[in-house]
Amino acid sequence: AALTADHLARHCDFLSVGTNDLIQYAFAADRENDDVAYLYQPLHPAVLRTLKSMIEAARAAGIAISVCGDMAGDPFLTWILIGLGLRDLSMDPDRIPLVKAVVRGSTLVEAEALAAEALALDNEVAIGDLVRSRLGSRFAAELDGSAT
Repeated sequence: AALTADHLARHCDFLSVGTNDLIQYAFAADRENDDVAYLYQPLHPAVLRTLKSMIEAARAAGIAISVCGDMAGDPFLTWILIGLGLRDLSMDPDRIPLVKAVVRGSTLVEAEALAAEALALDNEVAIGDLVRSRLGSRFAAELDGSAT
């Protein structure tokens, strides 16, 4: 469905993306299986580009798009999601205060610039380093112990 989001968006009232499943299916990597869990990479350029194309498809069709899953509740990843154009995030209630602190402590312009830089990179390690360098120093106290 992710690859045909532009077609689906013309026939739906909204799109909802389960990021855990998107990543798992994109890389055939069950994050619960220790043998292949290392392949589960939320910051992989393919994941970010797929999300960006889905967001653009929803916008072009004039419909809402939301995400759920671990990406939405990880402040490092939420910042990129917002920069990609997402505004509706569903996450575990325990993650809301941390994500809220990061979102309130940054600007949309900063998030969009970060997402643009991330999309220009060619691997998840470089993207992770970029995100950590931008967020780590600004939100060290809030992010201590964050998933990413």
